[in-house]
Amino acid sequence: MITGIVRSQEVNIGINAGVEAQYFFAGRPDFTSYSLELNAEYTPFNAMFSLSQGVQYFFNQKIMCFPVFLNLKPGKRIKVNFGIGPLPVLRFMPDKPNKTFTLGGNAGFGIEYKLKQKIIIQSNFHFYYVPVFEYQHSHFGDISVDRNIQKQQYLSFGIKYVIHP
Repeated sequence: MITGIVRSQEVNIGINAGVEAQYFFAGRPDFTSYSLELNAEYTPFNAMFSLSQGVQYFFNQKIMCFPVFLNLKPGKRIKVNFGIGPLPVLRFMPDKPNKTFTLGGNAGFGIEYKLKQKIIIQSNFHFYYVPVFEYQHSHFGDISVDRNIQKQQYLSFGIKYVIHP
């Protein structure tokens, strides 16, 4: 029985490359960082949802993200996906008063096309929301720490390989 359950699932591994900007659709986006992501995805047999986990490094910002997505994926050969999930962030050499580890959130959508039985190409657009802390100087010389939300947009292209159909 357990063998039947394992064989009725799909597991993919993939690699994505992308760019991050603050405003993609504001005429002229300001690209803040480039990234590389390795990911894995699990889909139950004949399900319209999947669970994916990635490890993503942003080169200019020196941060590593671990996006987790619960995806809704209607379609067979061409799939349009919508996802949402938590976004753990690890900063290398953070600016004070930011912490090394922060938990944010992400939401996004994308499209996948199955080229062959084992090869899938994909494109994704995600919104990342990450808490950041900034020093705020008052008029009277006091310094306080304000918490803001850094909103970033991320566009990526990649390829996935089906390990287990």
